[in-house]
Amino acid sequence: MPTSRLATGKPLRKYSVMDFSGGVDKKTSPNLLATLPKFKNRLTDSTDCAYPHSSGVSKREDIVAYNTTTLGASVRIIGGYQFRHSNGTDYNLAATNDGRVVRLNTDGTTTTITSGLSVATQATMRQFGDLLLYTDRVNAPQSWDGTTWQALAGTPPTTGGPVAVHSNRAFMLDATNQRRISWSKLGDAENWTAASDAGSVIVTGRLSSPLVFLLEMTSELLLGHRDYVTRLQGTAPSTYAITNAIPAQVSIGGASIHGAVFGNNDGWWISQRGIHNLSTTLNFGDYEERFASTNIDPYFVPNTGLTISLSGLASADAAYDQQNNRLYFSVDTNDDGQNDTVFVRDIATNGWSVWSVTSNAIWTAVTGSNGIEVFFGGYDGFVRKLTAGGTTNAISGSFSHISNLGLPFWQKNPRHIYVYLEEAGAGNLTVTQAFDFGTTGGQVYSVSMLSTSALLGTTFTLGTSVLGGRDQIVKRLDTTGLGEFMELTFSNAQAGQPFTVYGYEVLFRERRHVARAS
Repeated sequence: MPTSRLATGKPLRKYSVMDFSGGVDKKTSPNLLATLPKFKNRLTDSTDCAYPHSSGVSKREDIVAYNTTTLGASVRIIGGYQFRHSNGTDYNLAATNDGRVVRLNTDGTTTTITSGLSVATQATMRQFGDLLLYTDRVNAPQSWDGTTWQALAGTPPTTGGPVAVHSNRAFMLDATNQRRISWSKLGDAENWTAASDAGSVIVTGRLSSPLVFLLEMTSELLLGHRDYVTRLQGTAPSTYAITNAIPAQVSIGGASIHGAVFGNNDGWWISQRGIHNLSTTLNFGDYEERFASTNIDPYFVPNTGLTISLSGLASADAAYDQQNNRLYFSVDTNDDGQNDTVFVRDIATNGWSVWSVTSNAIWTAVTGSNGIEVFFGGYDGFVRKLTAGGTTNAISGSFSHISNLGLPFWQKNPRHIYVYLEEAGAGNLTVTQAFDFGTTGGQVYSVSMLSTSALLGTTFTLGTSVLGGRDQIVKRLDTTGLGEFMELTFSNAQAGQPFTVYGYEVLFRERRHVARAS
């Protein structure tokens, strides 16, 4: 453990940070992040990182190609879904923009389920018993029972989509009348005309806003309009009426067909103004809206330097990762029509990170002994999978933390920095030091992620020593520099070199009081 006194001379002050669970905060100014204790666990940047421990920061997992051969160099994956038949067969499916639906086999090959559909941009699939329902708002709704692919029977909406399954019925919006919702007969997704059972209703309201998404909640169905959200309540056709389409107390509706997801018992959706969630309250049957994206708000505000492509949010996608307890929201940042960034929210910590991942569709699937895995459909005919461990590709994971070392209005001279990290075998963690919001500093230090107690060729004993197996090691940096504020950036961009940082301590000496200009 570090001491707070040199062998001779004045004792050094100590500043510690052992909690980064607040995640990245682009809303609060760097000055407040560095000064106020309540912001001490927040980061000024978190790129391609995750929060697998309650207080640490890790480089995110790798994302590798799942199909070994591309489905076409310019083919987009417009939707994905896992169809789990009662006979025990699981089908991991991907829809493409050239009119195909393919099965992704576990050996990396693909099998075409159907082809010849008209070009579409977003496909939605749901399971109703042993029937897969497919919609894309261009083609007539389709169905598949594991053997036969065909147009969905029972006269559903001609340009139906998206589709949802709720209360033992199938529900659809449609492109022909964008304020209409239709539902099937109870227990029968292939009957949309049964008298006093199947039906439809026109949902009008504020600004006659068109319907965008459907989201299955625990006991009701959320209807996402462009400008607000409606809660469809009731369990039978007689109660599926406009009087039971209750406006939720929210400020804005949805932007994307795929941009809504149910996760952690809440409904989440992406809008032109950010990412929102509806949470149950203590009032029976009621919900309360929260702006989940407050800490990354500048991405959704025009002209901030971080602003994403707000006009491209219609193509945004969302998914809930039960295995890692995360939410993913993919967006376009450069107006090129492709989602190139994923906002990731850790449910346990509520911390955000920003991933550099290209993805037009995100979904989860149960795959063997690995549990629930996350799939990202790209624009190059490949579906990629979030791996459980290791990195084949180079990932530029980095995060930054800023502070005034707990002593405002004083210039400080940091003498030693102790980094607490997980031993990760061969590889180095780069630590970049900057002072006073980047005006000075720029010193770069290298931290070995391997403990000195078990190095190959020296103290490592085959069959006895554990290489890279310690939960935590502490590395000391002897540093220079002078400033009132200090920002540390921890990074590694190498393949096969994951990292986890738990915290750091700084031993420093105050130098002089800072005189502010008038």
